[in-house]
Amino acid sequence: MLKRNVIQKLVGEEVVEGAGVRLFRALSQPTAEDFDPFLQLDIFNSTEPKDYLRGFPICPRRGIELLTYLVEGTIEHSDSLGNKTRQRSGDLQWLTAGSGVAHREMPRPSPKLQGFQLWLNMPRNRKLSSAAYHCLYASEIPIVCQEGSEIRVIAGDYNGRKGPYSGEFVRPTILDVALEPGATFEWICPIEETLALYLFDGSGSFGDTQEIYSSDTVLRFDHHRQCFARAGAPGMRFFLFCGNSLLEPIAWENAIVMNSPDELPCAREELAAIAHP
Repeated sequence: MLKRNVIQKLVGEEVVEGAGVRLFRALSQPTAEDFDPFLQLDIFNSTEPKDYLRGFPICPRRGIELLTYLVEGTIEHSDSLGNKTRQRSGDLQWLTAGSGVAHREMPRPSPKLQGFQLWLNMPRNRKLSSAAYHCLYASEIPIVCQEGSEIRVIAGDYNGRKGPYSGEFVRPTILDVALEPGATFEWICPIEETLALYLFDGSGSFGDTQEIYSSDTVLRFDHHRQCFARAGAPGMRFFLFCGNSLLEPIAWENAIVMNSPDELPCAREELAAIAHP
């Protein structure tokens, strides 16, 4: 069986967002076509509360879904739908912005804050769906333990285990894969889907090559059938995401993602009318 091989490697850039949060942006507007349906990937990883305590006081969104996966730390969430939750290590938040939502994300002090926020595009005919919010706790996320590996099934299906929520639109597969030194990971994935991962700890190789990739790297793969990884000497942990491309035009302004520039002024006005949490 042909293995998927790396065809694109990204290292991203450091940015400051919200009220002064320092984070690492791996995917953004320039990568949207290649990584369709995945629009943006923000990574936060700090042991210094001054890097993140100012948080994200007001964040209006439309036309996207946001998945926030917290590896370590605590984040308080509230939104214009009336939800108020506290996200802790291992928890996942899944916010469907749809026709519009405003929310707050305020990290709390902790020895380490580490996690990811991934934006998924929404199909043209569903962009104005009702907004919705799901908080999925670490205890709800299945863990598949195999020889030398531990795989958390955040969304989709792996080895017969299903994630706690897979969405109503793009329905991605999202895995948190931890490998001991020398251990391997194999997954048969749909050929037509975009497959990418963020390697956030350790090092290892992928596909047929022996090239070693190190942490803080985003990789995109070709469209063969088998995803294969082998951990290097320090072991390896990565955040894998896979989903169907939408192949639709994108008009993107801040956190509004529509299909035509003509749709953006109306979207701005309607978002401005949403009550802030």
